[in-house]
Amino acid sequence: MQNWVSLIPDRLRLALYLVFGVVSVGIGATGTWYANVDGSVPAWVGGVTAVVVYVGGAFGFVAAGNVSAGPAEILDLDHDDYDVTDPDTGETTTEIGKLGQ
Repeated sequence: MQNWVSLIPDRLRLALYLVFGVVSVGIGATGTWYANVDGSVPAWVGGVTAVVVYVGGAFGFVAAGNVSAGPAEILDLDHDDYDVTDPDTGETTTEIGKLGQ
């Protein structure tokens, strides 16, 4: 069975996501500007904001459909640790290194 998300080409989804992002930021900035300069937000800004929020749900479902449900990747955050051997006792201890060393 074909995933319904795969029916939308990747390049088209990318373009839609970018346009949606620009529109979201633009309408948010417009509403903020009106609220601070004029003291009230025009009705058309409220209407456009409502539509953007509604359409955002569809984009969220498409994005969720593109997430693989495989096992979680465990990051190795201590990969820079190193072993130090005491020359007198021969005892080995693990020292915590800094990232990038």
